[in-house]
Amino acid sequence: MSSPLDQEVHFERERARSLASYKAALDARDEELAEARNSIGPTSTRWFALDSESKAAQGTCQDIFATLNRLTDGKRIPHWFVVVLALGFAALEAPINKFMLDNILRGNNFDSYALSLFLTLIMLLLAHIAGTQARQIKGSYEDRMYWSKLAVSLIILAVLATCVGALTIGRAYYSTAPDAFISTNIFSEIQTRIHSVGLWAALGAALSDQAAFFLASLNLAGIAGAFFLAFTSHDSDVVYQAALDKAESSRIRLDNMARKYDRRLAQIGRKRYRKIQNYAAAYGAQNAEVISHKRARGAALTDDDHVDLSVYDFLLQQARNEIARESNSKASIRPKDLGHREDHASGTPQVIAMDRK
Repeated sequence: MSSPLDQEVHFERERARSLASYKAALDARDEELAEARNSIGPTSTRWFALDSESKAAQGTCQDIFATLNRLTDGKRIPHWFVVVLALGFAALEAPINKFMLDNILRGNNFDSYALSLFLTLIMLLLAHIAGTQARQIKGSYEDRMYWSKLAVSLIILAVLATCVGALTIGRAYYSTAPDAFISTNIFSEIQTRIHSVGLWAALGAALSDQAAFFLASLNLAGIAGAFFLAFTSHDSDVVYQAALDKAESSRIRLDNMARKYDRRLAQIGRKRYRKIQNYAAAYGAQNAEVISHKRARGAALTDDDHVDLSVYDFLLQQARNEIARESNSKASIRPKDLGHREDHASGTPQVIAMDRK
């Protein structure tokens, strides 16, 4: 049977092995952390390029803000809200157009619904473009008129008016014509009606049909809504809006890369977690035995008996904290923030190497 002193020596030897294994496991994990940091983290080429682009875009926004001395006059409307609104409107209009498109396409219900959704979304997109162009006809930053934007806006509105008129007259035709005389050439029928009675008379007659009137009202409401949303959600100065869009885009891309890096850090941490914790638990139990034997024989404790393993395991948390600092310092310039400029440190935080030998 071994003596207490032999047992103490045994536990000291096992403790040393556990500590060495613990350090080796940390070294293996930290090599993966360093590789992730250099490939997709703050020291990667892609990160540096996005960081430089973000800083340049924010600097441009601040320069324009200083010149115009105003916040952006565009309202922030979430993109998802606009998309959901457009899809909902298109879905609402699809049943109204279905009957007319069934006769034109001579196909199934899916074809009619798909084409109706497509036509409605195209008109809403054109109205959105027209609203954006109309909003930015006069530029304050460059102090000039953009006549091309006015022309584009007017052309798009004329195209939309033509589309709404054609759909209204066509819908009225398919509502009133006998089934035996319904033609699939909708454009020929519309042209014939306009030539026979005139444009305004044809429209007036079409609007007397309830379904055609409702369709025209719905189309005009959708176009007006898309135009208004685009008009109010963009800054009146095209240069200012372009700078804001670029700053927001660069911030989003940098945030996406930060999330990707953070997921990689979490994956590395989970991969090595159990082994590191097992070595730490073994070291703790063996260290407790050594201390117990030393106290039993009245021996003084040494520095090896007071080792804190947390001083070795820091790189993972440091990397996660670095991501949080980087994300906070790269926040986009939002309308409410443009009047409060803050200077952030331009240097990239470095991961400090720890000698675990």
